[in-house]
Amino acid sequence: MTRRKTSIALAIATLGMIPLLQASARAQEISVRVNGNSVAFADTHPQRRDGRILVPLRGVLEEIGADISWNEATQTVKAHMGQRDIQLTLGSNTAMVNGQSVALRVPAMRIGGSTMVPLRFIGEALGASVDWDEPRQQVSITTNAASGSNRPPVARNRERDRSNDQNRDRGQDRGQGQDRGQGQDRIALRVSGRDEPFGAARPYMRGDDVLVPLEQLSRVARFSYRYDATQNTLTVPDKKLSNAVGSRWVEKNGQRIRLESPTEVRGGTLFVPLEFIELASDQTATWNAETRTITIAPSRP
Repeated sequence: MTRRKTSIALAIATLGMIPLLQASARAQEISVRVNGNSVAFADTHPQRRDGRILVPLRGVLEEIGADISWNEATQTVKAHMGQRDIQLTLGSNTAMVNGQSVALRVPAMRIGGSTMVPLRFIGEALGASVDWDEPRQQVSITTNAASGSNRPPVARNRERDRSNDQNRDRGQDRGQGQDRGQGQDRIALRVSGRDEPFGAARPYMRGDDVLVPLEQLSRVARFSYRYDATQNTLTVPDKKLSNAVGSRWVEKNGQRIRLESPTEVRGGTLFVPLEFIELASDQTATWNAETRTITIAPSRP
């Protein structure tokens, strides 16, 4: 009798936890807002893959105002908005933007029966600005029409980033900057399984992207680079890689590749987005947002 009562009590307790578990799962879902309006998803919700947010093809892009077409035979997505044309093929790490080849870190893919596309890339390629709120797990998209500006989103983003940098620098001067903080705000570096302390130049976050000091990361990732301050150019001769500092675009072996964030000089130190390290070396460079850890390891053959 006692055993039966215990089983019933456990069953009731388990049933009572289900709403809490469901609420917790919902709290972790990624939400999307376009020009301040929430986007509803019927089946497959936005998901994170390799640090990038993927969203269902329908819904978000149509809310942005893009014309979408899908070719089942070629597994190709086409999006058109204004004078911008984008083409992505499922499983391909290369997209076409106005006829030019662009490398993708995460390809379009099929998840749960839905065609998922990389949100930041396709949003900005169509002329919208895309911002990520990590604490809220929320993506905010603003189109040119809503912002009332004819300037390209990259220019607006740079102005916003400069303002954020100034605020961050003022916080650091007061000893409150995220790079100098303790606990969860500190970014760690692991190289081939070992902890590697950062020097005076520390990485920092720009939206959901992490930028790293190139001098130290080039040493641990074992590659050489050249920076011409007069021409404001950055090159990695061994990889035939070049970049105009301040730009999101690099060229590698004649192919244009779009970085998630531009390279830049801060306080006399050259910083690059983490994906630049992979392009410039024979190492993998990954970012774990939960543990705030950068991991550098040899690429697998």
